Amino acid sequence: MSKVYFSIDQTPEGHFQLAINDENGGYRICGPKYDGRSKTVKKHELSARDIAEIGQYFTKVDVF
Repeated sequence: MSKVYFSIDQTPEGHFQLAINDENGGYRICGPKYDGRSKTVKKHELSARDIAEIGQYFTKVDVF
């Protein structure tokens, strides 16, 4: 089973990026586009509890 992380990265210019990642890649949630120069400031492995609680927010979104 894959481990999933939130990561906060900082560009050399001081801008922050938030992404969700696994060992195969990730998805940028906010911040400037990744260009390979960013440094990870904080990384948090999501627990089953984190995923369940975050999932509750998705049920509130009407996507259709």
